[in-house]
Amino acid sequence: MKTDREKKIEYVSSVTVAIIILLTGFTAFRESLDKTLHPAAADYSAVSLVIIAVAAAVKLIFGRYCKAAGKTCHSESLIASGTDSVMDAFISLSDRFGAC
Repeated sequence: MKTDREKKIEYVSSVTVAIIILLTGFTAFRESLDKTLHPAAADYSAVSLVIIAVAAAVKLIFGRYCKAAGKTCHSESLIASGTDSVMDAFISLSDRFGAC
């Protein structure tokens, strides 16, 4: 059972994460609107494309590991986390190929 202090820390951390997510969403919206109103050609370096590809490969391996561990432990949340990681990898790879 959680103490009052642990509950307060969990509440504060949840609010902090919510604020960060809200600010991130606002920033993404603002930048998307700016790019829509003032379009510019995308400029990708080879290094950034390689980093995206490597990150996607690591995310894919991690996702497959999480799914396997979740099946072994009978943990639905771990399986879901693994599925999310695999989907993130595919999204990163589609972005990478779309940038070429």
